[in-house]
Amino acid sequence: MKNNSLKHGIKSLLLMASLGILPACEKFLEIPMPTNSITAESVFLSKKTIDQYQNSMYVTFTTLSTTLWTFSPWSDEAYNPTSGNINYMTGYMALPYTDAKMTWRDGYVTLVRANLLLEGLPAATVVDEVTRKTYLGTAYTVRAAAHYYLVRTYGDVPINTSSDVVANAKAPRSSAAEVYAQVISDLDEAIALLPPTGKGDERFIDNKYIPLALSARVYTTLANWPKAEAAADAVIKSGGFQLGTTPGDVFWRGNNEIIFANGNYIISSQAQMDFPSIGSTYNPPSTSYESYCMALSVELQNSFESGDLRKTAWVYLSNSANYSNPNNRYFCKKYNSYMKPVAGKQQELVFLRLAEMYLIRAEARARQNNLDGAAADLNVIRKRAGLANTTAATQTDLINAILRERRIELCYEVATRWDDLVRTGTANAVLSALPWKTEWKSHQTLWPIPDAEMKLNDALVQNPGYQ
Repeated sequence: MKNNSLKHGIKSLLLMASLGILPACEKFLEIPMPTNSITAESVFLSKKTIDQYQNSMYVTFTTLSTTLWTFSPWSDEAYNPTSGNINYMTGYMALPYTDAKMTWRDGYVTLVRANLLLEGLPAATVVDEVTRKTYLGTAYTVRAAAHYYLVRTYGDVPINTSSDVVANAKAPRSSAAEVYAQVISDLDEAIALLPPTGKGDERFIDNKYIPLALSARVYTTLANWPKAEAAADAVIKSGGFQLGTTPGDVFWRGNNEIIFANGNYIISSQAQMDFPSIGSTYNPPSTSYESYCMALSVELQNSFESGDLRKTAWVYLSNSANYSNPNNRYFCKKYNSYMKPVAGKQQELVFLRLAEMYLIRAEARARQNNLDGAAADLNVIRKRAGLANTTAATQTDLINAILRERRIELCYEVATRWDDLVRTGTANAVLSALPWKTEWKSHQTLWPIPDAEMKLNDALVQNPGYQ
């Protein structure tokens, strides 16, 4: 009885936390939260309370996924030009690994919230069957995404498929293979449950092409090329998404290229750190801001071909302090209006978009030696960028051309470059060669388990290199 009371109390605290954080992000789904706390059981007494709790799951998921944009300085995309050989990994790699706890914490809070919905929705009588399936598909998608980014970040991690936080608190690490199997199982469930069309609002997980697109990304990580191709192909052929006309069109809300976006989280404090404060006229950030925001590495700058429209649309020079080397003062302007929106237009962090599906299908085809099909997909992206068709003719050259195109097209997006370096086994060779990665070690392709989590759960074992 005492244990049940403890579980009930912890669940209530989690729900209260959900209610407490949402007002700052209330615009996210435009669903007001109640002013008083609610219990786990009362979530399923009305559609309104289910919506409210689903909203809290979205918020913690956007918090988790927004931290993925901080991976740019971990890769070779971005660095601090003022401090020179700055090591962005210091807080993550030094005991007590306090910075590394953010992704861990947000991941597992997201999982608890998704699990509570998955447990309670099947018996909820206050929603019709179509609505129930959509809600379940949403929760399965979020649970899959949370597990995916936990395993990508930490390697072996505990699998959490229950809202029982007491049991979860002592769970051991499962193998990466087991975690990926859970991710794929959840995505398959979501794809089966969600309809082919939704509300037409990219902030909602309400159609099957969102988990399909995420599964294409997962299968790419796993080098399962037939499955990656099939998933990306289904999204491309769905007819629900179209590439923006120009690179500058991509990140505006309502653009048909966006498959799923992170709500209004572009205004978060983390986004303010990651992206320079610029308005519709691209006013440069202040000198003090230049001292810590992330500039494009020279390596990334040099990856753009002459005449690439993406460099014009997405990169700008800011050297208000007149530093001696202006090449170190280029910043990303993909998200150029989060501090000062253009009248009548809004932007948000894009989590999944159609261009990535073309590049996934291109790589999957190239890996399977379908070179003509791969080149055709690659050229779709190059054409929009104002570039000529690829000249790559061999399988190796074509794969390298696709990876290079991913680096440019998807720069500063959802840890894509970091993931590409890790999954292709090139992270150590690439990053150890950079003079500004002064403290890089090969084991850092995985983050450390936060020290606080190790103390709370004696079943956890630390990643190699961090003992």
